[in-house]
Amino acid sequence: MNKDLERRVYQVVADVLGVPVSELDGESSPDSITSWTSINHLNLITALEFEFGMEFSPEDALEMLSVKLIIVILQDQVSEQER
Repeated sequence: MNKDLERRVYQVVADVLGVPVSELDGESSPDSITSWTSINHLNLITALEFEFGMEFSPEDALEMLSVKLIIVILQDQVSEQER
């Protein structure tokens, strides 16, 4: 796993949702973070697109429902770009 990518994801999630990075883990999701609302989900997707210089499909954006899933989808996107 790319530790830099993971660190950046955690920081973006923390910044957008207004929670400390130390309170996040792979299972962090809308079920465990009260500020992870539908509006903040859109803000999170936009912030991740900006941070990583890519655009997510609507399907990917809908699947990004935990920090772990965000990292998996981003790693897939990065791998595709490198091909």
